[in-house]
Formats: sequence, C-alpha cells, structure tokens
Amino acid sequence: MNGLIPANHLDILNSSKRKKSGWVDESIRKLYIRAATTLAFRKMELKGSTGSSRQFYEKDVEYYRTFIQNLLAQSQTEIRYEIEFLQFILFTNSAKFNKEFIPDSESFTRMIFCYYILISF
Repeated sequence: MNGLIPANHLDILNSSKRKKSGWVDESIRKLYIRAATTLAFRKMELKGSTGSSRQFYEKDVEYYRTFIQNLLAQSQTEIRYEIEFLQFILFTNSAKFNKEFIPDSESFTRMIFCYYILISF
C-alpha cells in the first residue's frame, strides 16, 4: 500500500466492480466509494488551482483523506469487535456446556443486543 487507499481497492474503485459487495465492509461501501471519488476529483482540481481556491482544495483533500482513514479504521475496529464477541460467546458457552450451544430466542436476543452495543463504540 503506497497511499491511504489500499492498492487492491484502487483497481476496484476504478472499475464497475465497485458496485459489487464483498471487497470492503458493506456498511461503508457506498460512503467509501463516494469519498474516494470526491478525493480523486479534489486532488485533480487542486493541481490546477491558485490562491484562495487552492487553499480550499488543500483543506478539502485533507478532510477527505482523514475521513477515509477513519472510515477504514472504523470498519477494521468493528470487524475486530465482531471476532472478539464471537470468541467470547463461544468460549463462555463451551465453558458452561459440554455440548453444542444453541441459544433460545431470549438468549439470542440478548447476544445480538450485546453485539450491537459492542460495535457501536
């Protein structure tokens, strides 16, 4: 990875593959595409600008870089929380039971609620 956006994402963002799911977290895909596209256009506009418009584009480029960086970091954090939560559930349930754990609807609802609390932070 040379820049902010992973190299494999650049190929996808520059093609119709960006419309397909699976290459990035689906919860951020559309926002990521829009932000990356806007960043590319702002960088192009920055190259030909001078004076106050140059300052505007410099700030806008910095904003979109930070935005994308945070978006990708948030996605990775959520994935980490999901894995930790699932490991916790599996460990807790395997420690309590010597058989496969199949939650009832109330336990399942509690697990989902806890999961959403974890990923919302």
